[in-house]
Amino acid sequence: MLNTHLCQRRVIKGFSIVELLIAMTLGLSVMAGLTAFTGRLISFNANTMTHLRLQEELQTIAIFLSREISRSGAIAQAEIHAKNGIKSKGKQWNGFTFSHFPNESPNSCMLFAYDRDWDGQMSRTPNNEHYGFRLKNKAIEFRVAGANCDENGWQDLSDPNIVEVTRLQFNPIANTRALVQVQLAGQLKQDPNHKLNMDFVVRVKNRE
Repeated sequence: MLNTHLCQRRVIKGFSIVELLIAMTLGLSVMAGLTAFTGRLISFNANTMTHLRLQEELQTIAIFLSREISRSGAIAQAEIHAKNGIKSKGKQWNGFTFSHFPNESPNSCMLFAYDRDWDGQMSRTPNNEHYGFRLKNKAIEFRVAGANCDENGWQDLSDPNIVEVTRLQFNPIANTRALVQVQLAGQLKQDPNHKLNMDFVVRVKNRE
C-alpha cells in the first residue's frame, strides 16, 4: 500500500522552468496591453471632460446673451418706448448700438435697453435698465451704470482665468428688424488646444 502511494507521488509533476517563463511572458504582455489601454482610456476621458468644461462655459454665456438680447426694446407702453431710444457712440440699428472697446474687433460691443421692472420707462436711476455686452482682454463683460463701449464701469461675465474668449461679434441680419447673429469663440486658458466656436442667431421678440 505504501509503495503504491510512493509511485503516485513520483508521477505528479509541476511546471517546468520553460513553462513558467512562457506563462510569465504572456502575463506581462497582457498586463502591458491593459496598462496601455487604461492609459489611453484615462487620456480620452480627461480630454472629453476638458472639452465638456469649455462647452459648458461657452453655452452658459450664450444662453445668457440670448436671453438678454431677446428682451431688447421691451417696454410696458409702446408710446413711451418711442420716446426713449438708446443714445450712444457707435453704429445705430433699431435701438441697438454696435461698437467696440479700443483695440478690439469691430462690433464686439453691443448696447441695448429694456424695461426690466415693467414700469413703462427704461430708467437710468435708481436701477439702470440700459445693458450691453463687450469683449475686452479675452473676457466678456456686462454693462453696468449705462457706460459706453469704450468706458469703464463694466463687470466680467466670463472668467478669463478659466476660458479665454477669442471672438465676440454681433451682426444684425440684413432685411430684418428682429434677428441678430452672435459669433462666439473661446479656448481653455490652461489648455489652448481645446477651442470651440459658436454661431447662433437671437430673435428679438420686441422687434417682430
